[in-house]
Parts: sequence; structure tokens; C-alpha cells
Amino acid sequence: MKPIKDEETLREIDSNLYDFIKDHTPYQDTDEVFSYSGISYDYKRFKDLVEKNIRILSSLPYLSAGDKVVIGLLTCPESIALLYACNYISLTPVMVDVRLSCTEYLHIITEAGAKIAFL
Repeated sequence: MKPIKDEETLREIDSNLYDFIKDHTPYQDTDEVFSYSGISYDYKRFKDLVEKNIRILSSLPYLSAGDKVVIGLLTCPESIALLYACNYISLTPVMVDVRLSCTEYLHIITEAGAKIAFL
């Protein structure tokens, strides 16, 4: 992999992760991007999931750019889509291990000052 030196490329990268992937991926809408628990996700299905999360998060009046969002279940498609959605609307994801106890979750949510948690 050669280092990126082109200024135009650097400007393109200076965007949100979701738009960068949409604009630069070789995937077609019908290409399978992954499978989880026996469910196949093509690129369009995953993009739709991300965009649904963007709409939901954007509609919450108590969330604004820079707010922290705690996210568990890190490997499921919904959490991955949620991560992209947070990045898109400038929320700060706080990723947590799903094996924590309720007390540990509460401590992390409180310490992080998270406005919402998805566990």
C-alpha cells in the first residue's frame, strides 16, 4: 500500500466515514458484504440500515453533535450500522463489552456522560 500524498484525496478522506465508504467502495448494491447469524446482508441492505439509524438518531431532540452514545453488542450488524450513523451526525460512540454487569454499564454511562445507550 503506497502512502497517500494527493491533496485532493486527503480532502476527500476528511469527511464522515459513511460517505467516504459510499463514495469509494467497489461494492454494488446486490453484493453480499457479510453474513450474521444466517442472515445475508447485501450492500444496499446495510446502507439502508445505516441510513435508518441516522434518521432515528437525528430525530432525537436531546442529542447534538459531540454527545456520547454508549454502544454494546459490538459485532452485530445493527451496532456496526449504529457506529457509522453516530459518525455521520458527529456523535461520539463509547464502545463497551457486552459481558459487563448492569452496575458496570451504569458506571460507564455515568462516567462518560452518555445521553443514550444501546446495549
